[in-house]
Amino acid sequence: KLIDVIHEKCPGTEVVIQGILPVTAQFCRSRGIKIERWNSFNEILSGICAEHGAGFLTFADQLMDETGYLPPALSSDGEFHLSNEGLDIWIRSLRIYAAQQTIPDAELILSEP
Repeated sequence: KLIDVIHEKCPGTEVVIQGILPVTAQFCRSRGIKIERWNSFNEILSGICAEHGAGFLTFADQLMDETGYLPPALSSDGEFHLSNEGLDIWIRSLRIYAAQQTIPDAELILSEP
């Protein structure tokens, strides 16, 4: 509904929704949530965005370990808040996305050390 309202009130506005980030195993254990269910929300959100003409940005896979969890090293609280290292990944991904809006090969340029 919010996407539709933005498009109605501000025609021509590009809406981009950022997907949710992964959480740690501790977060899932303490709340009785399966990581597969948590991570599947981005698929649902992506479909909603496609249906309502919004862009969808996710880089959750860059913050996941091989089992789909946010590794403890990327969490500042052992649950879901990002550590400085996790924030660096997030910010780099946002910069690449923003740059790609004008420079298609921006990821190649920005990923250089």
